[in-house]
Amino acid sequence: MNITDELQKLQSLREAGALTDDEFNQLKARVLNHGTKPIAGNINAETANQFIHSITRSRTDSWLGGVCGGLAAKTDMPSWVWRLIFTVGAFAYSVGAIVYLLLWVFVPMEPLSAVAKSEIIPNDLNKTTSVMDDKTIDAPPPSSVG
Repeated sequence: MNITDELQKLQSLREAGALTDDEFNQLKARVLNHGTKPIAGNINAETANQFIHSITRSRTDSWLGGVCGGLAAKTDMPSWVWRLIFTVGAFAYSVGAIVYLLLWVFVPMEPLSAVAKSEIIPNDLNKTTSVMDDKTIDAPPPSSVG
């Protein structure tokens, strides 16, 4: 199918009321910019490479290694779906477990955000706090042996 045919189909959809003027203009721009390639299949090696290098393991949405939370942050699927996929895959010849372990080892942890860094108060680093029977006990910092 060439560009002219695609534009004619878009025009007929617009005339039938299936597309608004804004949708028509967006799709027309895509067709003109991408030639005859299908709109949904525009993944090239550079885009895939950028996606792969942008995946990080999550610090907040983590059960084991943060792999599923990191994948959920970069895709449209929630982390529970990724967990289900890896669990089902683990029962299918352990493929899910192997892939999960490889991702856990090779995918870096997401960097600390500015908010998380600002939550660390330097004065709190000098004392050790332990909780015992709903009572908080502040212990002195460990003495250095000199």
